[in-house]
Amino acid sequence: MAGLLVKFRESSVGQGTSGGLLAGLCCILHAVALAIGFSAGATLFGQWMVEYRLYFLAAGMFFMGWTFMRSIKKHNLSTKRAIITHLAIMLGTFTIVFTLLNIYLILVS
Repeated sequence: MAGLLVKFRESSVGQGTSGGLLAGLCCILHAVALAIGFSAGATLFGQWMVEYRLYFLAAGMFFMGWTFMRSIKKHNLSTKRAIITHLAIMLGTFTIVFTLLNIYLILVS
């Protein structure tokens, strides 16, 4: 059982990170363009992506919800503690990744 919980927690971190990266995709591409010195394109791209930022955030949250339900069914866990732990780890890593991407974007621009 302990081995299953370790795998489960590792997948929680991976799923939360993936969701955070998907939600922050607009920030990643803008920041990369600024970092490589493509400032005119980054400015244009940044103005264009501001409109879609909420959609990327929703897509990241939807992805996390989908992977959460899929992993609960896959591992067949039904205890309240395991489900809450999995959700907390996913939300924590999502928040950390998304926040770091936004901080990086602020520092680069």
